[in-house]
Amino acid sequence: MQIILASSNTHKAKEFQDKLQSNSVEVQLCSALGIQIESDVEKYHTYYQNAEAKCNAVYQQLKDPDSSMIVADDSGIEVSILGNLPGVRSARFASSGKDQDNRKKLLHLLKFYTFAQKKCHFTCVLCCRYQKRIYYFEGRVHGFILGFERGCGGFGYDPIFYYPPFSKTFAQIPSDLKNQVSHRGRALDKLRMFVESTKGGTRTHTRFNPH
Repeated sequence: MQIILASSNTHKAKEFQDKLQSNSVEVQLCSALGIQIESDVEKYHTYYQNAEAKCNAVYQQLKDPDSSMIVADDSGIEVSILGNLPGVRSARFASSGKDQDNRKKLLHLLKFYTFAQKKCHFTCVLCCRYQKRIYYFEGRVHGFILGFERGCGGFGYDPIFYYPPFSKTFAQIPSDLKNQVSHRGRALDKLRMFVESTKGGTRTHTRFNPH
């Protein structure tokens, strides 16, 4: 089975491929097929809407869209004391949209708060379009924002996202371990179950809440 990922992010592609761990599943970035997603596609106020918009953008550009499974994700980090900012704007929180600038802006907003006040969570929503139907899979992980960066792995907000069960940031732990507990990893666990259910032409629709 081919899964076309509505992204140009190679980090995400690796996470998808590692999590699905099957020789019968090939994850391919839409950018590798010459398909580009315009930046204004992610204009909505929920992860669900943005993920579906990206999924549909790829679907409309494929020559044979129903021959593959198309998956898009939208994710973000939400800090309770900031009214759940950055939220859906996490990837574009700073005007430059660069990871380092996004982290810097968030740290600046939180500089007068204590560690205990900086509770947060990552949310990931996957939208899957397969055989003319839409499915959603959500994952979430809770932690705190550190007042400084720690670790050199991961990407995005990983260097400042402190995960209490490991007493480390996501940037300090190996990618395979992170993928077991991360928001995207948990959503991918649900996607993997769905992919397994499609083998042999059998699908369990109600279990995966199709829309």
